[in-house]
Amino acid sequence: SPVDITAYNVLLAGLCKADKLEDAKNMLNVMNERGCSPSLATYNILLNGYCKVGNLSDGNQLVSRMLEVGLLPGIQTYNILLAGYCRAGRVEEAQAIFQEMGSKGCVVDIVSYNTLLHGLCRLGKRDEVFKLLRKMSTAVDMPDNFTYATVIAFLCRIGEVDKAFKVFCLFTARG
Repeated sequence: SPVDITAYNVLLAGLCKADKLEDAKNMLNVMNERGCSPSLATYNILLNGYCKVGNLSDGNQLVSRMLEVGLLPGIQTYNILLAGYCRAGRVEEAQAIFQEMGSKGCVVDIVSYNTLLHGLCRLGKRDEVFKLLRKMSTAVDMPDNFTYATVIAFLCRIGEVDKAFKVFCLFTARG
């Protein structure tokens, strides 16, 4: 029986984890040749591999290829891109992707917010951290434990321990 997409995705994830991204990219062609169309999950696996090693150029080309074959990026795709850009210190581009998500009909989630928030904290962008935190506070089920831990650690790191304590008290009061 022909190999199904699940087996290909497992192999693709293994190749990405082993940093064999060229082999993983070639696997997409093999899948097509064998009549197994890569799914959104398949593309996300490879995109995550590219983003984890900072290869955002190939990641963007992959997203273009997804669009060419009629697959629309979903929340997971965008969150992978956000993480890749933030990890690379390219937070302005991550912010642009974050803004783009809404216009592309993709509602940002807690992972989107926390990823961008973490990226802003890593670069010491205090004002933007609090601007995003205020925006999060208007959304349902946000901020969460990870959000507060990130902000508290950031404030301690930049020497604003009193402010960190206030955020901690706010968080514990929310329950």
